[in-house]
Amino acid sequence: MQRYFLRLIFTLLISLFTIKTWAQHLPNKQTKSILISSPIKIDGSYKDWTMGFKAYNNSTSLFYSVAHDRENFYMILKATKSAIYGKIIGGTMTLSFKDFSDKKKHFEIYYPLVGYADRPKISMLVVDTPKKSLAFINQYVLSKCDEIKVLGCEAIPDSLISIYNEYGIKAAAGFDENSAFILEYSIPLKYLTKLKNGIELNYNVRVNPIPIKTNRKGPETEKTLILRQIMIDKMGTAYLDSISPTDFSGTYLISNQ
Repeated sequence: MQRYFLRLIFTLLISLFTIKTWAQHLPNKQTKSILISSPIKIDGSYKDWTMGFKAYNNSTSLFYSVAHDRENFYMILKATKSAIYGKIIGGTMTLSFKDFSDKKKHFEIYYPLVGYADRPKISMLVVDTPKKSLAFINQYVLSKCDEIKVLGCEAIPDSLISIYNEYGIKAAAGFDENSAFILEYSIPLKYLTKLKNGIELNYNVRVNPIPIKTNRKGPETEKTLILRQIMIDKMGTAYLDSISPTDFSGTYLISNQ
């Protein structure tokens, strides 16, 4: 038994070292556009992303890549740290766009949207379920991450839509075999820009803070404030990070050449 735990710890240390080394060799932001010939399947995995991850953003601790075809913009993100994907599950992710050709155009999507009661269940599943049940985990995750919030799109009257919608906006979440959290997005270019070629999009990825539950009848009570201070004292920067937003911005050229 002791040998098993030592071997497990050694394997985890090697994995962490490998991830850290890999991240150090990637730029903080992706600088080049990637034109793909066929659509990417959005299913919460990176098997269709044959080009791999093109950047590791330090402020959000996320690996990511962006690409496009003639109809859609694609993004994939990967969180390898449990504190980061726990924050995403608890506070959601905001992906927003600005079209430099139309300064009034501002498009936002929020995903994943996980109910309060389901957040700890997802984290516990990842810890407790053997790797051979990865398909079960991801089926459960997708069932709890089945809605997208969309803002700034006149063609979509309801801000809350299903991941199985008629607008062509797709998003999916899942875990890989190393318990890293994967997020995928596909957005039709027609919602982001009026032009289809030679246009720069400004995008922003924001990891929102985990909402702090307060006294619904008024301001925070003395007990709530004391509990929060205890959390800060025990968890330090990890707790402060969970209740603070992090983000990064980038520019992406839509070119069909």
